[in-house]
Order: sequence, then structure tokens, then C-alpha cells
Amino acid sequence: MDRTFTQIPTLRGGWLRAARAAWFAGATVSLVLTILGAYRWSVAQRDVMPAFRALDVAMGDSRGPGGLRVLTPVAGGVASAGMRQGALVAVDGAAVAPGATPRQIAARLRGKPGTPVVLTLRHDGGATARYRLVRQPPGSPSGLGEARRAALLGAVSMVYVLGLMSVAVLLFARCPGDPAALAVSLSFALIAAGNPLTWFGAPGTPVLEPVLRTMVYSGIVLGFWFFCIFPDGRIVPAWTRAWMIVVPAYAALIEFVVAPRSAPAFYGLVAAGMAIGVVAQVQRFRRAATPTQRQQTKWVVAGVAASVVLYGLGGLVVPLIPAAAGSAWGAWREVVQETLTSWGLLPVPAGLAISLMRYRLWDADAVLSRSATYALLTVVLAAAWAGMSQATQGVLGGMMGADSGAAAGAVAAALTVALFNPTHDRVRHWADRRFMRDLVEFRERLPTVVGDLRETEDLDGLLAVALSRVCIALRCERAAVFLEDGAGRTLAAARGVPADAKAEWPDPPDGGTVVQEWRDPVFPVRVRLAAERGGTPTRVGWLALGPRPDGSAYGRDELDALAAVAGPIARAVWIVRARAEHEAALERRLQSAEDELRHTRAELASLRTGVS
Repeated sequence: MDRTFTQIPTLRGGWLRAARAAWFAGATVSLVLTILGAYRWSVAQRDVMPAFRALDVAMGDSRGPGGLRVLTPVAGGVASAGMRQGALVAVDGAAVAPGATPRQIAARLRGKPGTPVVLTLRHDGGATARYRLVRQPPGSPSGLGEARRAALLGAVSMVYVLGLMSVAVLLFARCPGDPAALAVSLSFALIAAGNPLTWFGAPGTPVLEPVLRTMVYSGIVLGFWFFCIFPDGRIVPAWTRAWMIVVPAYAALIEFVVAPRSAPAFYGLVAAGMAIGVVAQVQRFRRAATPTQRQQTKWVVAGVAASVVLYGLGGLVVPLIPAAAGSAWGAWREVVQETLTSWGLLPVPAGLAISLMRYRLWDADAVLSRSATYALLTVVLAAAWAGMSQATQGVLGGMMGADSGAAAGAVAAALTVALFNPTHDRVRHWADRRFMRDLVEFRERLPTVVGDLRETEDLDGLLAVALSRVCIALRCERAAVFLEDGAGRTLAAARGVPADAKAEWPDPPDGGTVVQEWRDPVFPVRVRLAAERGGTPTRVGWLALGPRPDGSAYGRDELDALAAVAGPIARAVWIVRARAEHEAALERRLQSAEDELRHTRAELASLRTGVS
């Protein structure tokens, strides 16, 4: 089959110019819509929302029967106590037009604090009811808290937009012509337009809503295409080529023809794209990926795992924490939850940026292990807290009555804190062995291996095994062992290092075991090998490592592993050298004894000859 259908080539010439023009157009429209939405949101917060907050009611985006606006009482609100949700029919007996805008309704609701207003609402089933509400002063706790909450939620949305756009700009600037980078960069720029601020501003201008929907769905489709060609532009496996056509067609048909703005259609598209993309990436990872591409994929997985942690905190832990009416936590809970769930998406583009720019690729295992640790720890502790809270409340309910909820939560929280350390240790041990297996086995098994080899192998065999395991576990390009003797530092073993390599670095002033110094391009990491002899450290030599394949620094876990094995390697080297010296001395003594015996035999032979 033609290569065009199996791999997206690096974009050049007219194709690259067209892709950049599309990127600029999408990013510009996204920013304009966001700025417009933010402006309308700020105007609404200043001119519209105070009238609703004074009555402790909220107005939703959807409309009720006949196009009337739906009003909902704020939980715990003073003014709207006893009110039920319904469509607004009249204010103080004057009918409200079905097409009334929020500003027009706010003008009808506005009044002096302490004065009443009568709202006529139509409930489900067609029945109407009148409610007399008294306007609250602006400085009341409910009004002040609502204004603060709205401002913080707006700030959270802006940070989310800036995060996506920053990654989009970074990929666009640093990866020119890379089809995967351009696809995901434009996807982020378009999806950023679907933030709450933009959706708030779109209804005020009807023509913007289909534009906004088109942008968001185009961004989702581009994101799906990205997973089909990530990381090198190849469409692997081959069956994804058909789905790259089916998914956009599904998006266009369902979203714009059958069920516009349908939540099931939206989530169906996202779920279908994610499921197909994950399956494609798993097949690519197992069958066609190179070692570098596997590390790129791991960074994407690490970003997803970090998002799971934030979503787990926002979606599982925060809602479970009880909040009394009017409490400080009750006012902050929604903001905290929105922050965690909104910003929970940002680790995904961050992981993609690192992956596509190939920066610090080899840290992926450690990041993935930590992300998996905290993701699983969040789920386990949240489930434990919820279970213990319910059990404790059942025990205390008969004794404390209505006050048992707070006490049960406190007891469950204390028990959960007590479980944190042992649970964390077990989960981290599992995650490290799952995602950092080579490094964990290197740290745990190398001391035993060199301890066995020091009794049977010579120095060359011992150092060859040690360097091989170091290079596999730490993925370094080159490694060498320099031993110290009266003549200085001598190259004793090497992998990927020329025979004339020198060890011309000074001793570290602090006497540390591991030194990482990136001014040395050949051996940026040096490990001091020192063995204790009679309680006194005896310098043996140095283990020197070159950079990783992406040129990045080694992580803390890798440096800790080197420090842990430095002692066993040094002791093994010292014992092998001592054994070699001892065997050499024995060999010299045996040779001397043989020479003396040979000389004695010769003398005896000459004596016999003389006697005869």
C-alpha cells in the first residue's frame, strides 16, 4: 500500500505553511472566544449576579417550558429558604418574557437590601407557586462567599486555559513539521476554547455557539488522530486507518445533525476515541515501538496517572468530606473540587510535551511509579475513610444523635492517617517493582552477585558483569571503572569508552559517594568506590558514567541506587585484587621453590656424576 496511507511524513513546504496557518487560526479564535467569555463573565459578576446573590438564587443555562429561565435556590441560603426550583414566570406580579436575558431579569430583581420581592415560579407538572424573598445585604456571609467563589472559579478556568495554550505554543515552536506534535498542539489550542468562561459568553451571541462546538469537537478528533500516529507519524496498527475516518464522521453526524449539544454524544465521542487510541498505543508499544518510543509512551501514561490522582482527590475524596451549612469548608469545597478536576487535565499535556520534545525521557519510569503510587493510595485511603466513617457513624449514632457525623468523620480521619505510612510503603514497593523493575533488581541483587563473583572470577570478569548491569539498569551510553594505584587512576574496564580515556577530575571536597557534574560531557556522574578495612575506608577507585540517551541528568532514585551498590562493588574489587595479589605471591613462592628444587636436583646430579 502507498506510504501516504501508512505514515504521515514530516510536514514541509506548502503543507507546513498550511498546518501553521490552521494552528494560528485555531489558537487565535480560541483566545478571542476565551477573552470574550471572560469579559462577559466579569460583566455578569459585576452587574447581574449581585441581584441573584442578594436573593440566594442561581440561574441555570437551560430554559424551562416556554423558554422561561429556571431559578434554583442556593443550598443553605437565607433568603431562598423554603423555595423550590422552577421556571420564572413573574416578578412582583409583572410577567417575565420567555426570551428575557439574565441582565433583564437581574434588573427586575435588583432592589435595596431588606426589601421583599415576590417571585412566581412554574414547577414540573405546570403548577405555579409564589415565593416572598427578602433581599440580603451585599456584605452578608452568603453574598460575600458567593462572589468570592465565582471569582476563584473564574481564576481556575483561566489557569486551565493558560496551561493548555502554553503547552500548545511550546510544541508548535519546538517541534516544527512533526505531524504528531502539530496535531496535539492544535488539539490543545481548540479544546482550550471549551472552558467554562467561553461557554458562559457564547449564549450571548448565538452565532458563536456552533463555532465553539465545532472547535471543541475538532480538537477532540485531532486528539484521537494524534493517538493513532504518536510518536513517529506511523499509522500503527493498520486497522486504525479506518477509524480515523469513522470517528470524525460520527462526531459530525451525532453532534451537528442528530443531537446537537447532547451530553451522551459528547462523552460517547470522547470514550470511543480514548478507547481506540489506548488499544492502538498498547499494540504499538508491544509490537513496533523502539526503546526511545517506549519511554515516550511511558511519559504519556505518567501524565494520565497524575491526572487520575487529581481527579481521584477532586471526585472521590473532596465530596466525601462532610461540610456543615454555613461552614468555611462548605464555602470552599466546590472551589477545591473544581480546581482539582480542572487542573487534573494539565498533567496529560505536560507529559505529552516532555514526550514529544524528548526531554528527560528516561525519568518516565520514576514519574510513572510515583503517579501510580499516589493514584492507588488515593483510592485505597478514600475507600478506607468512607468505610470507617460509615461504620463509626453507625456505632456513635445511638449515643450522639445528630452530632455523630462530625465525630465519625474525625475518628475515620485519624484512623486513615494512622494507615497512611504502612499503606504508602506497601503501595510504593509494588509500584517500584512494577514500573522500575530494572533499577529495583539492580539495587537489590547486584550486591549479592558481586559478592558471589568475588570468590570465583578474576577482576576483568567481575567488572564486566558489574558494568553490564549498571548500563542496563541506568540506561547510560557509556561506563568505566578506574582503579587507583601508585601510578594514579588506571582504566580497568569500560563499555563504550575509548581505551585512552582519562580520569582527570579532582576529589569532591565533601567526600560524597556520588558526584553529578554536568560540566564534564564524558563522565558527568562519578561514584567513589571505597571499601572498609579494619573500620577505615580504603579508596579503591571510581565508577564513571556517561549521560543517558537523551542527554538528561540522572534522577534521585538512580543516584540513590548507585550509592547503595558502591560499597559492595568496592569490597568485591578490593577482595578480588587482594586475592589476585595473594595468588600472585603464592605463585612467586611456588616458582621460587620449584627453582630451588630444580637447582638442588641439578647439584645432586652433578655429585653423582663426580662420584661415579
